[in-house]
Amino acid sequence: MKHLFEEKFNEPIGLKIEYFSFLFSIKENAKEPILAWMKTSDSIWHRFFIDAWMPHWNATNTEESKEYYETEIIEDYIKEELEDYQSEDGDKWEEVNILEAFDLINKKIINAESKHIELNGFWCTQLNIEIENNNEIILNDYCDEKESELIINGIKL
Repeated sequence: MKHLFEEKFNEPIGLKIEYFSFLFSIKENAKEPILAWMKTSDSIWHRFFIDAWMPHWNATNTEESKEYYETEIIEDYIKEELEDYQSEDGDKWEEVNILEAFDLINKKIINAESKHIELNGFWCTQLNIEIENNNEIILNDYCDEKESELIINGIKL
C-alpha cells in the first residue's frame, strides 16, 4: 500500500459515540455510502464524507449549526438529510444506523484519519476511524474507478 497524504481529524479523538448513521445510495443492487453523521459525548455533531478524492469533516456544536446549517434544531436537519427516499427512476437513499448494529454506543474513539492510498490496484481515499475494543470503520472512496465501500469490523456493508 502506498500513501500519498494523511489528514488527522482530532475533534472526536478520546470522546464517546452517542449517535452514528450513514446515508447509502442504492442503485441497481449497488449500495454506496454517501455521508455520515456522528454525535460525540461533548455534544458535537460530526458530518463527514469523501468527494473527488477529498475528505470533508465538519464538527459543529448546536450554536454553530444554527448559522452553518441555517437551522434552529440540528437534529431536524440531520433527520431530513438522512431520510430514506426513492426517486421516480427507482434510485433509493437509505439510512443505516451503525451505532446499534455494531454496538458502538458510548465507545471511545481512539483515532480518526484519512489517507490517499493504492489498494488492490486502485487509488482511493480511505477514512479510518478506530474505536475502543478493536472496532474499526473504514470508508474507501475510489472516485469514479469503482463504488465506494464501508467496512465495519471487517464486514462490508
